[in-house]
Amino acid sequence: MNTAAKGLTACYRNANSLLEDARILATHGRYARANTLTVIALEELGKIPDLFDVATNPQNHKHNWREFWKRFISHKPKQAKIINYGKGTSILPQIPYSDFLPTNLEEKLNVFKQRTLYVDFVDNVFRLPEHDSASLEKILDFLFAIAEERADSFASMHATVRLSEHFLLLMKQVNVRFQQDPDPSSLVEYALETEASIPPLETHDGQELAAQIQSSLIGCSSGSLDKARLYEELRIRFGSMPSELLLEAVESLLWLFDERVKARNLPTSACRASIMREFLRGYIQQ
Repeated sequence: MNTAAKGLTACYRNANSLLEDARILATHGRYARANTLTVIALEELGKIPDLFDVATNPQNHKHNWREFWKRFISHKPKQAKIINYGKGTSILPQIPYSDFLPTNLEEKLNVFKQRTLYVDFVDNVFRLPEHDSASLEKILDFLFAIAEERADSFASMHATVRLSEHFLLLMKQVNVRFQQDPDPSSLVEYALETEASIPPLETHDGQELAAQIQSSLIGCSSGSLDKARLYEELRIRFGSMPSELLLEAVESLLWLFDERVKARNLPTSACRASIMREFLRGYIQQ
């Protein structure tokens, strides 16, 4: 369990580092390489649900792990995993994501990644990766926003190894119950009942608290987040936290959102950060 938790957190942190590097490149107009890193970040994010599924499978056979390690070092399975991740949430009243990548895009996504990194030969012409900067900028804005949304949603589960361990423990028990009574409509009920039955994870760390608040804000970009409902949720979840710890977490998030807003070459990310920042400021005022 601990090894899987470390892997989940490592993938999460590396994906975020790749996105930060891509943001720096975008700020300097280096859209080709920024796209390369963004696609690689998507692949790193794709490892998370794959590793999570194998680690929480009650029938955890060696065969499952062998197949996992094959996918782990292959690009297309990771791309397919993150492309399809979260599409089931579109039926929920509060949708966490504003955009999704088209299904079966992994072949084109992999070719695109190669073309943003290497000189290619297309239509009898040698082309540098940055040959169409305007198009690359638009593609980057779209891909980056999708990757950033997924990364933010993973924060409360995988920002630290401790969070990953707790989430694995919770969902492993949920999956055991689901195996006994495989009713998809009861899955949320199983999760809530299981969460109530295991010791809560006490947060005494500003990084973990910031991660949990950050994930609570992801619905901002989809336009489905109700402000009054969010403030009440934050009050219930975090209102009893020591004020110094809460202030530390909020200040770190405000700094993060300020940095994102400055990245004008990534307008979707900047707009989303601006909305999240205003939600958070409203929470502070309350």
